Amino acid sequence: MARLEEATRHRPFHIGLLLIATAPPANSANDIYMWELQGASAEAHAYIQSLFACVGIAPEKTPPQQLADLQRQGVYVARLIECPLPENAPTNNLSEKYGPTLIKRLNFSYKPRQIALLSPVAPGLADLLVKSGFSDKLVTNGKGIEIPAPNDAPVIANIRATLTRAITTSETA
Repeated sequence: MARLEEATRHRPFHIGLLLIATAPPANSANDIYMWELQGASAEAHAYIQSLFACVGIAPEKTPPQQLADLQRQGVYVARLIECPLPENAPTNNLSEKYGPTLIKRLNFSYKPRQIALLSPVAPGLADLLVKSGFSDKLVTNGKGIEIPAPNDAPVIANIRATLTRAITTSETA
């Protein structure tokens, strides 16, 4: 419940760029919206900092400032499924099982201007989004965006350019 409260608190009023991950991390302290509490593991800390860098948020800012910048930019991270997956759980039918609920959230709640899928993408999710009329909103044609290591500056710069274009496009739409 705390994870949902924090995500709702940081949700932009208008979502310009919706980043869709498959599922939240098993440990709620590793969730991007729990970032202010500073309880993330070293691996989650690196991932979150890289994700922020990919959308142009400075690493030297405090966690509350980073989350506020994410919100101000109209960027929101959502999940195909809202609960963590059990370890080694099969992912082959997640889009089929949870996709219709995601489509409802996209149409009636999120209403994003652009959508980017974060790797690993659940099999069939991009196809489902295309079939549901979101093809014109998909960044990178629905191919998953792999968040690189924090020290991989060239890859971060490429992803930042792609996501910045998506954010800019969403602002003019």
